[in-house]
Amino acid sequence: MKKTKTHALFAIANLVRKELFSGWGAMALFLAAMLLTVGAPFLVASKEDPTLIPSTRTQVACFFAWAITIFWANLRLASIGSEQRLRNLSLFWRCMGVSDFSRYLATLAPFFSVSLACNTLAGAAYFWSYLSGQQPAMVLLAAALQFAALATTVQLGLYFITLGLSAVITGPSAFFLAMCLGLYGIYGAGIVALLGGGTSNPIGGFLWAVSPQLSLGDQTTRLVFNWGSLPAQDFFAILAYCALWTAGAFLLGLGLFKEGRLSASA
Repeated sequence: MKKTKTHALFAIANLVRKELFSGWGAMALFLAAMLLTVGAPFLVASKEDPTLIPSTRTQVACFFAWAITIFWANLRLASIGSEQRLRNLSLFWRCMGVSDFSRYLATLAPFFSVSLACNTLAGAAYFWSYLSGQQPAMVLLAAALQFAALATTVQLGLYFITLGLSAVITGPSAFFLAMCLGLYGIYGAGIVALLGGGTSNPIGGFLWAVSPQLSLGDQTTRLVFNWGSLPAQDFFAILAYCALWTAGAFLLGLGLFKEGRLSASA
């Protein structure tokens, strides 16, 4: 029985992977990301100012890493999750001995791999671009790894919420709500802090305090301007915050995922 369950989990992850990369859209997106990253010197006046090359290449790589993991991957996840709900696949996998918890993680495994790969490649592009500069190689490597770790942690939290929402509402609605939360956490919380987060505005201050500070997980600016790695204490503090956000998103997404299964069974 245990062997059958393990095979079923691999089957779920494999099916999701095939759906994720079905069609030419995914291939074209990844190919465009690689070509534009490598060809970044042609996007700026690199002959007049060669110092623009590493920052432009890093910015393009980080942009595509976030665009692919936040928009494309979440859109595909919402579609796949909604399709599973409409086809009531939870009943089939339960007959195979697969729990909702295991199916939840198996469905997300390919998306975690995409997120980790994209962020690692963006960090590698930064490392390659600035390797001949003044920063020591170990500092560049530490900054690249910090970027990948923080970005992947934040993005995984959004995947949890997207999959949970897709189990109870339509795919487009799940994608829209998850994107609103993600974009608010990355950009909106900072705007709230600027407009009304001061001590003179307790409502704005409270709203900022309870907002998910997902911008902490985006270290693109630090890489683009080659500010080096974060101090170890700051990095682990930010990582702990991002991990708490992801843990909360995991519990929320799992609760919605189980609720969707119960609704489908009713």
